[in-house]
Amino acid sequence: MRHTPFKTFTLLFALAGLCSPAISADNGNLDYTVIKGDTIWTFSQVYLNGDEAWKEVVKLNAVKNPKLLQPGTHLRIPVNLLKQERSLATIVSSTGPVNLIPFGQTAHAAKAGETVAYKDRLSTGPQGFASIKLPDGSIISLPSNTEVQVNALAKSAFKNRIESDLSVQQGKVEAIVTRQKQDDRFILRTPQAIAGVRGTEFRFGLGEQDNTLLEVLDGAVALGAPQGKQEQLVRGGELASVDSQGQLSTTSLPTAPRWNIDSSIQVSEQVDLALGDTPMAAPNVHVTVADNTAFDNPRFETRSANPVINIPDLPDGVWFAKAAYTLPNGAEGEAQTLMIDRLTGKGGKSPSAIQTDPNGRSVTFKWVPLGQAQRYQLRITPSANAPAIQQMTQAPSASVCCLKPGAYVWQVSYFDSSNTLVHESPAQTLLVGPKVSLPSAPKSQ
Repeated sequence: MRHTPFKTFTLLFALAGLCSPAISADNGNLDYTVIKGDTIWTFSQVYLNGDEAWKEVVKLNAVKNPKLLQPGTHLRIPVNLLKQERSLATIVSSTGPVNLIPFGQTAHAAKAGETVAYKDRLSTGPQGFASIKLPDGSIISLPSNTEVQVNALAKSAFKNRIESDLSVQQGKVEAIVTRQKQDDRFILRTPQAIAGVRGTEFRFGLGEQDNTLLEVLDGAVALGAPQGKQEQLVRGGELASVDSQGQLSTTSLPTAPRWNIDSSIQVSEQVDLALGDTPMAAPNVHVTVADNTAFDNPRFETRSANPVINIPDLPDGVWFAKAAYTLPNGAEGEAQTLMIDRLTGKGGKSPSAIQTDPNGRSVTFKWVPLGQAQRYQLRITPSANAPAIQQMTQAPSASVCCLKPGAYVWQVSYFDSSNTLVHESPAQTLLVGPKVSLPSAPKSQ
């Protein structure tokens, strides 16, 4: 989904934040303004690591009199001199085959609530899914066949700085990154590239052709190479690829496929979901099925070259299927979600027995919560000529009544306890079918 007018603030924030060294070298510098009473020794005791670190600060800043620092003086402080305390990430969901490999230990099945520490690895197998919450509240999700390693999770007393640094060693992760403070650092790596962000949603990892892929859904991400080549800003709706030689190219994300709304009602024993269009010459579709719109606990995932996708063993109930086109290099485009009514009924019913409600239906929207968010605003825009719907909630979900069949664009703003906007999700499209039911079987006499 391309940018909408109310996304301007998010993009401007990302652009402003990335003017700082978002993906600078590990030995980059931070700025500090001297206040009354500061001495180089007191500063060193509070913020620096090692008894000799103050000497490097004095040398770097050409301080003539370390005993007397003038208030208002600007000092450059090397990041690698800061005193830091290691932090932990937390596994918030784990479905299917998911392994946690603590550093220096053997792998074991990961469970929600476990912590992930420095140099630990987390991996998902086929039909596996996991997500972790980082110390700043950001969420990293691992679809099937993905592995990440923690390079750094740390906090520093210096400006309450938070550092998060992870490597994607297999597959691609989906990231929802909270808005960072000016001196925070959020890094994702592959062997070919480094992505630095300050508040956005994107996918990042390894493609099918020994390349690195960055798919920005919202905001902007700075992308560079480990060799220190010039970084480039990749904006929402754009796809960037970095090859094994470090060459970077960008293009637009593939547009979302369109579901056939008739697939929203599934009464047969076999579930077949059909796309309503095939705009790509050789369509390859990535489909994920879950019981909610956050897709935080997927039941099924597949990639198919067929525009009709079979979903095995889907129980009765309400489900959601998200589809996105994929390119030969592994890049994935924008998505559309279909709401599914799975209604086999006892003994099975023919489609002609389905009853629909012309008054529309209630739909529950769910989204991924972030660490500092306390309140949420859900905005829903019908594709037809109808007014938008807005709803405030303190929970990361909301039920909206009486939606008629059709396509809806929905988006969520996140606010902290002081009512400050801390995150805004990308716009997402949900295709809603009619409210349906099956008549009850007549009672036996």
